[in-house]
Amino acid sequence: MLAKTINALLFISLPSGGEWMLMFIFLGLFMMPLIFYLKTVQATLDVVGKENATLQPTKVWLLLIPFFGLAWHFIIVINLVKSIKAASGAKGVAVKNLTTFYNLGIAMCVLNCLFFVPFL
Repeated sequence: MLAKTINALLFISLPSGGEWMLMFIFLGLFMMPLIFYLKTVQATLDVVGKENATLQPTKVWLLLIPFFGLAWHFIIVINLVKSIKAASGAKGVAVKNLTTFYNLGIAMCVLNCLFFVPFL
């Protein structure tokens, strides 16, 4: 009854039961890879250690905040590369192609931002 009243007042139609199910499935399929990505980044920062980490591991979850996450993703990529470089230097291990991973991460951030260009 309330939904019909809202529809009549706002002249909009709310999704029906099947449409809600499709929205939840799509959201789940979109969120699962993101959550695995964030868990991997958090685990990497945990392995690097507090003394070498330039970002607290729990702060990677701020990426889930809409629109703020677009800018925060750049910060995560930059600090993750700095942390890995510091940890490898402290352990005396040479990491090859770290700039390649940095460039790939920045490219991913830029492409995430460019996704919204058609909607502007």
